[in-house]
Amino acid sequence: MFGNLESIGVKCGPVATGSLTHLYLIGCDSVAFDVYPDQLLTAANPLWLSGAKVVTEIKLRAKTATFSEGLQNSPAGASYNPQVSVPIPSIASEIVEWVYRNHNRRFIAIFRDTAGFCYMAGTKSNGLRLSWARSVSQTSSQQLSVSGVNWHPALWMGSVDPEVLFPTKEFDYSFDISFS
Repeated sequence: MFGNLESIGVKCGPVATGSLTHLYLIGCDSVAFDVYPDQLLTAANPLWLSGAKVVTEIKLRAKTATFSEGLQNSPAGASYNPQVSVPIPSIASEIVEWVYRNHNRRFIAIFRDTAGFCYMAGTKSNGLRLSWARSVSQTSSQQLSVSGVNWHPALWMGSVDPEVLFPTKEFDYSFDISFS
């Protein structure tokens, strides 16, 4: 005689997303044109840099940086609120100097999560704002964030590799700001 089998709990699934593995910030003034949801960024349709500009790679510690996005509806329509947060568990003067130099700029963020999905948040005409905080009570605690409001969600991308996204640019890897 057979009984009933009752199964409860969480099924195993794909790798949990939420943590970021790669993050690049590009000043909106460095991008030649806006990219919208109907465009997929690939080697055939790259994101073009205008002039000799800087792409800032922020090196991330494992399982620390996160991406979140919310949808808000109002009488004016829907808006999406992307936010990338990077906790920095050390006292690093180069971070403070970088924030001071770039606090008035707006950015496009290109990032990849732990499941391998790639995204772009922000546009040339409506970039993400930089915010930064550090705690006096926790001397080795800083928080770097970029956030914004847009009419479309973060865009899916094929890659975050700068050599794929900017095929006509040569990159100088001799200068490195390691935030971790």
